[in-house]
Amino acid sequence: MLNPAIHHDKIPHDFYEEVSKMKGALCCQKCGRKRFTRSCPSCGYDAVYIRINYEGKRWTFFKDEHGKAFSYKTGKKTWETINQDIEKKCFRPQSYIPQGLQEKQFSNAFERFIEKRVQEGKMAPSTEGSYRSYLRKHFQPYFNDMPVTDIKLKHLDGFINSRNGLSSKYKKNLLTALQAMFSWLVRWGELEKMPILPDIGPVDSRPGVSVTRETQKEILEKMPPEHRDLIEFIFESGLRPSEAIALKLSDYDRGNKAILIRRTYSRSVLRETTKQKKTRWKALYGRALILIDAHSSGRIGDDFIFINPVTKKGYRYEFVRKLWRRCSGVSYRLYDCGRHTYCTQIVDTGINELQAQEITGHADRRSLSRYYHGTIERQREALEQREKVLQIESYR
Repeated sequence: MLNPAIHHDKIPHDFYEEVSKMKGALCCQKCGRKRFTRSCPSCGYDAVYIRINYEGKRWTFFKDEHGKAFSYKTGKKTWETINQDIEKKCFRPQSYIPQGLQEKQFSNAFERFIEKRVQEGKMAPSTEGSYRSYLRKHFQPYFNDMPVTDIKLKHLDGFINSRNGLSSKYKKNLLTALQAMFSWLVRWGELEKMPILPDIGPVDSRPGVSVTRETQKEILEKMPPEHRDLIEFIFESGLRPSEAIALKLSDYDRGNKAILIRRTYSRSVLRETTKQKKTRWKALYGRALILIDAHSSGRIGDDFIFINPVTKKGYRYEFVRKLWRRCSGVSYRLYDCGRHTYCTQIVDTGINELQAQEITGHADRRSLSRYYHGTIERQREALEQREKVLQIESYR
């Protein structure tokens, strides 16, 4: 529809009929008003851009195939061609964006970033899956064809504020993904400098917890017998679930009663490296050793130690996750009831920090501190010991 607020005294009548049948509009690149004359009647500017809605999405085109801003003449010609393509059902919006600008479009730049990092082996499948999900659900609808070189703090702040209903932890993950992409673009010379990222304040991440030995026993009783050994081994070894299901027969040194941790699962993909990208030996004792012996005895080759009796193959992380959710009867994660609880139990034995760090496999002593969750019972025991000390001192 023509805008009645604009004067059209010098525009031929047949032009009205022509543009009224066309989809989209020509707009002034300076003030954004619809244009029907060579110069804008509102601001006198010459350059125009094409605005068009196609398949539920708005597209804007500012430059011709040579990367030059549309004049009224070139813009009108391209606008007519676009409408012809739409009528013939052969319209491809990307073909109207100069190649140099296509590469700078946010969606294309983010796709290149993901693909390059995956090719370099520097992005885990789980991270790739998350980033592609972010791109599809959040980044594309907001940034779409916006050039990455134009993205500033005000755009990023507007993006984060528009993500209603998301936790601060999820928003932090989105910003981390954006930061990784911008950093990659700077590294490869496609961007001069990183844009400033908005501050989202404190992150409401879910803290880890530990459970009592009695809770662990109750959980094991609820587990199907055919899968109980795997869950108990995770409890008794303190391994990450993704590491436990990745153990193979060749990783077990029966003589030294130890296992070699050298691979893990990232979602459904088996990676021949651990989370820290290091291999380490872990001593086994008690039930953990009994379970490993039972599942590896009499077997040869390089098969997985724990075999899923349902599939007759090694366990997959998604299967274990669903099994836990269905059968555990608790709201805690397997990671909490396994690794976090194991680390707390090890520290509660009273051994020094270096030994605890070596047993739990933490690369940094500070990481171990985040895995320790003192129980009320343990606090009460410590208070009882303090009371005894105070009583002894009072007699002196």
